[in-house]
Amino acid sequence: MTKLYYTESIQVTEIPKYLPNNKVDYEIKFSEGYQPITGNLANGTTIRSFSVKNYAVTATLFFKVDGNEIKKIRLNLNEQVQTRKVSLKSTVSQTCEEPNTTCSFELKFNIYKIDRSTHRANLLSLSEIEALQNKKSEKTGYFIRRLSGEISNTSKITIDLINNTESIKNKYIKKAMEIFKRLSNQYTQYPRLI
Repeated sequence: MTKLYYTESIQVTEIPKYLPNNKVDYEIKFSEGYQPITGNLANGTTIRSFSVKNYAVTATLFFKVDGNEIKKIRLNLNEQVQTRKVSLKSTVSQTCEEPNTTCSFELKFNIYKIDRSTHRANLLSLSEIEALQNKKSEKTGYFIRRLSGEISNTSKITIDLINNTESIKNKYIKKAMEIFKRLSNQYTQYPRLI
């Protein structure tokens, strides 16, 4: 009877709140004799163990976001199935912000800051979003970071209006938005417009 060895089962314990699970792909590559195994975390955060007949075979697990490798793990082989816990927190933001790396996934957690010189609402970097996300219990939505560092609820429509005031037809709303953008950089709390 042929003896079998098993790769570790992987349980992903932490995924950044801003990242949808279905954007995380994985691939297990073997050194010889086996086809690569691919999957996606949309179906669950546990990657099952696989059996091999040769203990000399090496297995490597790659996590990818938008085709960019964010984490690489050498899987141990054992005579019985063992589970290893893995966190993807911070690795996504670090990888996606490296030079020449483009990640274009749709964020679940969007935090913007008004630029003082252009008066535009700019999306914060992933590492900044990750640092701020624990201040809010919400996992999805649009937010604006105030000068005080606090974040306030907003909407995609508001962000679009801030960045495209010329598209506003109502002259009163347009004027209010111009005042809002000007005053937003003078106070730690956003002023009431009415």
